[in-house]
Amino acid sequence: MSTIDKFLEELITFLGVGALHVLGIFLILDGIFNIYFLIDIYVQTSIWVVYVTIPALFIIAYFLGVLSMLLSELIVSRVFKKGDFSKNLFATITKFDNQMLSTRYESMERIRKLLNSCMLALPILAMGSVSEAHNLGESSAAGYIGAVGAIFIAICCPLLAIKIEKDLMALYIIVKQHKKKKNK
Repeated sequence: MSTIDKFLEELITFLGVGALHVLGIFLILDGIFNIYFLIDIYVQTSIWVVYVTIPALFIIAYFLGVLSMLLSELIVSRVFKKGDFSKNLFATITKFDNQMLSTRYESMERIRKLLNSCMLALPILAMGSVSEAHNLGESSAAGYIGAVGAIFIAICCPLLAIKIEKDLMALYIIVKQHKKKKNK
């Protein structure tokens, strides 16, 4: 994967996670203050959208995505005590000098960081869904169902990240045993 591809993938990851935060915050504020109609008046002009809204949301979403990733890494390393495992696995794979394992490790790290970042973004989205539910009238159940779904996915995210690490460790053991047999 080229440097530009890695940069774009990381940028899109941060923007995606940040967009979940922005949406959740907007839904919370709209549920409390009913601000949608006020914002709708301002964004009807094309100049407002192009020059103010899009760049501002882009920067805010990126910042929230980066902040979410950093906070989630801190929380996960404290709660699951996974920091040493990841560092040791990285050091071992680097010493092993196997391109397939290195590529798989990089992919696993990107997915793990995304899953852990979503662990923080999805509860905010769930709070926004609950906050917005009363504005949905007869469809308010959809807000509550959305909140339950977001919480469920938020709980699954770190569990999936741990599963990915275990799968990588199993792959490492298989490749290591194969290399030992080949060297005999």
